[in-house]
Amino acid sequence: RFVRAVHGAEQDLQFRLQRIAEQYQQLFERNPVAMVIFDIDSRRILAANDAALATSGYPREKLLQMTTLDLLVEEERARALAHTPDFRANAIVRIPPTQCRRRDGSIAFFEIITHLVQFEGQPARIALVNDVTESLRAERVLAQHRAQLELRVAERTAELSQANQRLQDEIQQRRRIEEDLRAASASA
Repeated sequence: RFVRAVHGAEQDLQFRLQRIAEQYQQLFERNPVAMVIFDIDSRRILAANDAALATSGYPREKLLQMTTLDLLVEEERARALAHTPDFRANAIVRIPPTQCRRRDGSIAFFEIITHLVQFEGQPARIALVNDVTESLRAERVLAQHRAQLELRVAERTAELSQANQRLQDEIQQRRRIEEDLRAASASA
């Protein structure tokens, strides 16, 4: 009877642990933010959620054969490798907008936040990958519009200053003419 009770409690505990594991797996897989888990040393992608597949355009099987460096444009790889010491030392590492190449060849900018985790008993990093391509594009367009507006304001201000100077000169000229007329009237 005691053995049955212990066995029952053990089965209940295993069932609960299995449910918790499934819930965490769903939180990872169905999260709307693209996430990948990768090996710190090799950068091999160990897991990727559905949003990461949609963002990168790669099927899961292909993505799990790649490294995080494979997703970067060539010019970004050296900068990415410079983060390796941070990956070992720091719990959280924030990586500024980085150019990545999607499966279709298009280039997108991603901000990445990584955190140290244990994955299948080994230290790894989980990366939250946020596509900021449109935000950066909008910021560039806004900066261009601001620059154009500032240029127009400067041009208009210069035009107004010139017009103001012409008016001041005209007023001075009229005063001199009026003085000359008064002086001529007084002497006549």
